[in-house]
Amino acid sequence: MTESNARPAPQKKDARGAEARFSFDRMAIERFQQTFPRARWSDERSSWFVPGKTAARRIDRWLAQEAALRAPHDDSKGRDAFAFDPISSQYLEIADDLRIRTSYSRTVLEELRAVPWRVGTMSCGLESSVPLI
Repeated sequence: MTESNARPAPQKKDARGAEARFSFDRMAIERFQQTFPRARWSDERSSWFVPGKTAARRIDRWLAQEAALRAPHDDSKGRDAFAFDPISSQYLEIADDLRIRTSYSRTVLEELRAVPWRVGTMSCGLESSVPLI
């Protein structure tokens, strides 16, 4: 729930309540509707309207609970971006540079050589494991 907020809703003079906005998540919407059964979706404002004097406080409390529920999942998602198995392939060798072995034609080798591989001081070497004619 990256974007979330609760603020007083600009409604009629006698209507009291607050708007709630959060990113779309089917399960979160079900929990929201269970917690706020009188809440109504407003297509015009793209937000939920919760009636009541204390609606803003209740929405803030619910959003804090949702953030706590999502925190462990978000942390593991972030770790997954950095923890991965290295690529092991008979066609890929990493030393001072990146060496790709391929049995493809001369045209494919020329296309691969055209790719800008240099990142800092790293370069890429291509060699064919099959004699080219």
